[in-house]
Amino acid sequence: MRLVRLITVFAVSAFALVPIGSASAQVAPPVLTGERFLSPDLSGGGAPPQVTANCAPLGTSTIDFTVTGTAVGPYPGTFTESGTAVIDTTSYTGTGPVTSFTANFTIQSPVGTVTGTKSLISDPLRATGLGTCMVGASHSFGVATDYQAEIDSPGGTYVDQGETNTALNEPAGGFAGGAFEEDFYSNLQDVIPFCMASAQADQDQDGDAQGC
Repeated sequence: MRLVRLITVFAVSAFALVPIGSASAQVAPPVLTGERFLSPDLSGGGAPPQVTANCAPLGTSTIDFTVTGTAVGPYPGTFTESGTAVIDTTSYTGTGPVTSFTANFTIQSPVGTVTGTKSLISDPLRATGLGTCMVGASHSFGVATDYQAEIDSPGGTYVDQGETNTALNEPAGGFAGGAFEEDFYSNLQDVIPFCMASAQADQDQDGDAQGC
């Protein structure tokens, strides 16, 4: 009788150790390669960029912009971006190299929420872009940038990095229209868990994946 009781207790204990339902493995979101911003989009949806330009003939000009539109690619949804391009317009044509560019962007997508920053590529061996800023004329730029992005997805928080090609055009004389377009190219094969990216190698744990 005692043997039967022991077997019964052991069986109940073993059953308690078996999870009722195992959680599915969390899948990391994709990198941003193939992501594209369009405003207006191909169907005419969205709005042209809002632009404030300070054009200085034979000097330094700035183009401030804010734009909201459609995001397509691995993170389909909507995007918002705002930033500033600084252009060397010492030429009488009002066109010159983009000497500085900074921007912040956000993507709202079912895949995840992406927030990031962009800055002008500093490597002189890679194209940095050109811009035009003339009073009473169009304001535009095309620029290559580096980006850093944080991705908040259902499976966790990750980081991505890479490059973009960004182009903005505002028609001359305040006419309706204008367009913004941007393409992303990640430098990574896979996104990096945020805890790994932010870990400090001089903490108590061994390795750089502390806290994961």
